[in-house]
This record gives sequence, C-alpha cells and structure tokens, in this order.
Amino acid sequence: MRCSLLGDDTVFESLISFFAQADSHSITSTALMRESTRKQLKDMRGVVVYNHWEDLLQDGEMDLLIVAGGNGDVMEGAKKFATTGIPILFFPHPQQDGAAIYELNLIQDEQETILIPAFLDRFDQEVEQIRNIVSVSKTKQLEDVQFDRLVDLETESRVSREDFDRFLLNDADLVRFLFGEYNEVTCLETSPDASSLSKAIVTLGGGRVTTVTWTIKPAQKEAAGFKIAIRNEDGRHEYYANHRNRHSLFLKLFTEVNHAIEQGDDHNAWNSFIKASEIVQGAHRSVRRRRTIDLHFETTSERSQFKTQMTAIGCSLLSLTLFALIGSLMIGYLNVPRWVMKVLQIGIFMPLVFFLLLQLFLFISKPASHREEIDESQIPS
Repeated sequence: MRCSLLGDDTVFESLISFFAQADSHSITSTALMRESTRKQLKDMRGVVVYNHWEDLLQDGEMDLLIVAGGNGDVMEGAKKFATTGIPILFFPHPQQDGAAIYELNLIQDEQETILIPAFLDRFDQEVEQIRNIVSVSKTKQLEDVQFDRLVDLETESRVSREDFDRFLLNDADLVRFLFGEYNEVTCLETSPDASSLSKAIVTLGGGRVTTVTWTIKPAQKEAAGFKIAIRNEDGRHEYYANHRNRHSLFLKLFTEVNHAIEQGDDHNAWNSFIKASEIVQGAHRSVRRRRTIDLHFETTSERSQFKTQMTAIGCSLLSLTLFALIGSLMIGYLNVPRWVMKVLQIGIFMPLVFFLLLQLFLFISKPASHREEIDESQIPS
C-alpha cells in the first residue's frame, strides 16, 4: 500500500521506522512534517517531501493518506482530501478541532470516504485477553474496573493538560471498546497551575455498564503503559501493557485498514472517535461545573443538523412573534389607519409562514446512513 503522511505529530517517528521494515507498505510523499521527522526519511528512496498540504494533491500514486497532528493546516488538509474519496487513517490528537471532526463525519456521509481512527491499544495482546474475560463475565457480573495510565514524565509528579487529554482520548475509546457505551463522566483533579495536574481521576458510568475509574500516574520510562484491574465473581484480574513492540501493533492496524478498504465500510469507527472526544470534553465540563456530566450522543447527519437548526430558529421566531403581537395591539390604540394595521399583521405572520415552508426541506435532507444507525450499545465484536 502506497501511503502519504500529513502532519507534525511525533507518532510518525515510530511509523516511519515501521515502513522501513515493511515489505507491502511504502511512503510516497509527506507534508507539514517536523524537521526531526524529516531526517528519518533521508535513507528512504522515492519519498517526496512537501512544505504545504496542497502539494500532496499532486501525488497520483497515493492509496492511503495518514494524518497525525492537531494544527489548523493539518485539519484543513484532511477535510480537503476527504472530499476526494481517498481513504484516510487518522491518528487522534487532543488539539484536533472538534468542529472539523464533525465536519469530516458529514463529508464521509456525502462522499462515502473511508475514515479510520488509529487507536493502537485496541490491537494489544493484553486487550484481547481482557475481551475474553468480559465475554465470560456476561454470566459473571463485573464488579468494578480500575484503569491506570502510566506515563513517562520529565517531572516526577505533574501531568501536562495536553498529556491528560491525549491519554484520556485514547483510553476512553479503549474503555468503550472493552466494556460498552458510557454516558456519564465525572472528573476530579488537583492542579497546582493552569498548565499541569498533580492528580486526576475520571469515573465513567451509566446504564448497565460496569463503572470504570481512570487515573493517570507518573512512571519510569520502562514501566510506561497502562494497567487494567477487573474484579468479578472469580476474583481480581490484572493486565499490563507497555507497547514496546509497536511494530506488531502497526501490522495489526494496517491489516484492519486493508479490511476496511476492501469492505468499503469502517464499522462505525469514526463515530467511536467522536464519542471518545465527547468523553474528554465531558471531563472538562465536569471539572468546571463540579458535578457528573450526562453525555447525549447524537448521530451527525444533514437531517439531525437540520432539525437542530429549525428548533432553535422556531423558538426564537415564536418569541419575536409574541412581542410583535403585543406591539401591534398597542399601536392599534393609537387610531392608525386600517391599512397600516393590515400591513403589520401580514408582516408579523409572514415569517411564520416562511418558516413552515422551510420544513419541507426535511424531506430532501439526508438521514443518517445505515452504518451509523447500528446499535453501539453492545460490546464491539
């Protein structure tokens, strides 16, 4: 598979090392990469390095675009390539604009572009074992789940807010992948300053799913990874993963990418990315409001956006109409000519008539695709 790279994220350093050893995958071009990453490409033949994402459009040999990074140019390029129908492998980043993520979802519906978020932890061997435990626990109720993210930090006791968002985004997807749909999030944190955290605890719950307590902790470099402890009727089960062998994770990831391209379906992958992002935003709101936040996931489509906009416009229009009626009654006491009152009455009610006619557009707006209507409340298979 011939791939182009777009972005400035450090994940490309590991990915380029993977391509250097891969027989069936290669890099044809790159854009917007940081200088340290570009140096890795010097020993790779045939790779064209561009400074701007627009130049990547000239690459006619591209089979897959790989996007990693959160700045505006990266997201703008991703949206443009999505309209061309080229499959995109997307490495999630906490700085990626939420509006752009939703816009990509709409482009996906319209252009049937394959968008695949790259959550590498899904392919870890330990995760497979946990899924087996969860499957068995359908008859043996899970009592609780403790998820500890162990991070290699430059300082011994503080976590940057960017690291918090990045790891929570990744782990929120992994929790949903393992245990099901969560619609409540509570976050407690201790922050010595605006840029770092000394402690953070996120609790996910709701419905019939098992409550998960997520923490982020500093660790030595060799111990960085994640640890999941599950308690059921058989006792406590602990699993630990450190991702030292990223090559095997990339192999499994590209196997999944090939499958998605061949099938023409990403199996609700982009919706999973959106929901993981909503959990991160919900954690932020929980801290600000100091309470549990209910998450209301709605499928993004032209029809759902149309209904939302019409609801907002309708409420505003009804309020304005009420005030206009009161104003016309007051004007009526001033003995103004009858034709003036007729003009006022027409002027008051014409916007309502126009608004009702706009509702006919509901029948030509696109509903959610069949892929998005699949019930995601079940544990993914």
